Amino acid sequence: MNRKNVFLGIFIMGFLVSSIIAADLSKAIVTSDKLELKVGNSVEGKLLYTNASVTDELMSYPSLIVEDIFTLTDVSLDVVQIKYELEIPATGTDPLDMGEIDDFEMTQLILADNRTTILPAARLYFGNTTDNYEISLLDYTTADDLFNFNNTKITFANGSSYIWGDYADTVSLADELGGLMFIYLLLNFGLAELWTYTLLGISPTANVGDNINYYNADANSLDLGEVIDKPAVTTSDGDSYDTIHVKYEYNSVFSFWDAPEVHAYYEASTGLLIRMIEKDGIEQYEFVPGTVNIGGIGFTPYSTLGIIVSLVTVGILVLYIRKRK
Repeated sequence: MNRKNVFLGIFIMGFLVSSIIAADLSKAIVTSDKLELKVGNSVEGKLLYTNASVTDELMSYPSLIVEDIFTLTDVSLDVVQIKYELEIPATGTDPLDMGEIDDFEMTQLILADNRTTILPAARLYFGNTTDNYEISLLDYTTADDLFNFNNTKITFANGSSYIWGDYADTVSLADELGGLMFIYLLLNFGLAELWTYTLLGISPTANVGDNINYYNADANSLDLGEVIDKPAVTTSDGDSYDTIHVKYEYNSVFSFWDAPEVHAYYEASTGLLIRMIEKDGIEQYEFVPGTVNIGGIGFTPYSTLGIIVSLVTVGILVLYIRKRK
């Protein structure tokens, strides 16, 4: 397990470093992808599922929050830190097949200049009130440290923490830490190209007819979404927000599948994703916004394989925490 983790870590590190270098070189060209999010921008709501048998079945309570914006001190690039959280409802149906997991959090690091995701899971948290795990690299602010997976901090529910590079060869901890580290590396690998360009935010300067960079899982290549219109979106709380409506194909944010048709709605003044519909001819997942916060503090590509790996990783998470019970 340890050797596999080391190999996968080296592979992912090389992949992500090449991505950030490519992003840095393109930042002066892809100006329309510049993010203007602010710390504190957030949205929370509910994910509903519809097919031929059910309508608007509650799947989870997702939320997005811009936690921080900071500069990588060794390469002078601005990074937006966004937490993506799924709270699983306490029902007997287990609609997302998450087993004992009732809280799933993933913090992404995204380049502010061009929406490039440099770490899709800089921090990963999963579990429940009694059995949970946190795996994180968020203590670091340099690209060199962030891409060194030996720096990964693993924390258990009892509060005990370990740095992977210090304990990778400790026999008594090898299986426990190795299993968690494998999950962490696998998830970063699985999402690294799917979210090459984040779908969590766009530039608020986008206009109808403009194109938005993203990764098309079906074509296995970078593609262009289209700004369709600028409708108002009403939240379940009754508030109305002007939005930028972008249509993508074969991607996903909330349901982890390569949805053939994706409609994303971004709050017009910030560019934060506040509503999304992911669908094909049979199934539909819809993120319905509840509370939206557009205030905040200002700041002076194997995608198909990625989807498969991501789904397998979620399955491993479920099996892992069940085994621990």
